Amino acid sequence: GIKPFKSFTTRFTASLDQKSADYKVVVSRAMVLLLQTTKFPVLVYRGLLLFFLGICFCWVSEALHNIKGEFTASKISFYTESAAKFWISFCCGVASVTVGLLSPCVDSKLGAFDAYNKEWSSVLRCAALFFGFSHATARIDFATYSQLSLTALGLSIALWWVFDRSLVGFVFGMAVALLATFIFQSFVWKQLYRYSHPMMAAWLPCLFFSGGVVIVLVGRQLAKPDVMELMQRKVK
Repeated sequence: GIKPFKSFTTRFTASLDQKSADYKVVVSRAMVLLLQTTKFPVLVYRGLLLFFLGICFCWVSEALHNIKGEFTASKISFYTESAAKFWISFCCGVASVTVGLLSPCVDSKLGAFDAYNKEWSSVLRCAALFFGFSHATARIDFATYSQLSLTALGLSIALWWVFDRSLVGFVFGMAVALLATFIFQSFVWKQLYRYSHPMMAAWLPCLFFSGGVVIVLVGRQLAKPDVMELMQRKVK
C-alpha cells in the first residue's frame, strides 16, 4: 500500500543525501529496499532478470543476423523507424518474462520435476548453440527457400531435443514462434514493415522457437529456491 512506498522513498532519498555514497552502492541499496517492500521479492528478481535477458537476446540476434528490416509507415508515431527497435526489444522482454514465469508453473501443475535436473552449464551451452545455429543459418548462402527452412527447422528441433525434451518446452517454443511470426507477418501484410531480404521469413519462426526453448530453461533455473537465495545474498 502507501506506507511501504513512503518507507521506501524515505529510506532511499536519505541514502542519496550522503555525498560520499558511491553510485553502485546507492543502486544496490535501492534494489534491496525495493525487494524488501515488495510482497513477492523473488518474483520481482526473476521478472527483472528475464526481462533484461529477453532484451539482450533481441540485441544479440539482431547483431548476429544483421537484421535490417524497416518500418515504412513513418507518419504513424508508433511505427517510426526510431521507435521500431525500442518496441521490438520491449516486446521481446515482455515475452521473455511471460514464458520464463509461466513455464515453471505449468511444470509444477503437470508434475514434470525431472526437467529441473539441468545445470547452468547446460543452459549456457544451449544459449551458445542457439546463437551459433541462428548465426550460421543467417550467414550461409542457401540455394532455395525450402532448403533454408528445412535446415533452420532441423537445427531448432535438435536444440530442443538435446537440451530440453520436455512437452512444456516444446509447447512454449511453438507458441512463441507462432505468435511472434504472426505479429511480424501482420506488419508485412499491412505494409508497415518490410524485410531487407525475402529469406528472413524462412528462419524467423525457427529463431523464435529456439529462443523460447532457451528462455524456458532459464526460467526453470531461476525457479529453483537455492538459486534465488544465492542471488539475493550477493545483492545484499
